[in-house]
Amino acid sequence: MDEDALDGGFEATEGADERHILHNWAFAAAIILSLATLLSAWAGYQATRWSSEYSLQTRSATVARIEAVASADTANRQLTTDI
Repeated sequence: MDEDALDGGFEATEGADERHILHNWAFAAAIILSLATLLSAWAGYQATRWSSEYSLQTRSATVARIEAVASADTANRQLTTDI
């Protein structure tokens, strides 16, 4: 056999191996980017849900604080009247 033919076959196999490795890396990168996209979307969804929950709890706390201040004012007026 011709020595050049042997070298050429080796180079072709080497190039195919490199393409296969690059293809595997590209596939792995696509999977990682897909997962990152899904996790980012999930985080946005959760942030929206917790933001709504936070707003509801803040509103409830504000109402309780207003009622507490009103009750304290009533108690102070009654105490002042009793004295």
